[in-house]
Amino acid sequence: MKGSPPRFTQLGFGIQPDGQDFHMVREVLVRQFGGTPYSDGGKNVNYDSPAGLKAMTFYTELFTKHKLGTPNFFPATTATATRLLPGRSA
Repeated sequence: MKGSPPRFTQLGFGIQPDGQDFHMVREVLVRQFGGTPYSDGGKNVNYDSPAGLKAMTFYTELFTKHKLGTPNFFPATTATATRLLPGRSA
């Protein structure tokens, strides 16, 4: 790494509710809470199942309740250029 500590101007947990985070909710958190992402041979998503509700609640409370994360910290189209390359995040 270039530079001496501190190397970053901003640290945090980036969440992207309007971007690719739906993969985390669907494929990871629904399973973590004991559910399956799909039913009926993959034709229906199970967001409205008990596990889906727990997963979505957990995810949204990271920001709303626990104040963890910064929505859109990593803008989908410019993350590398604006954050990673200049050393503003890791």
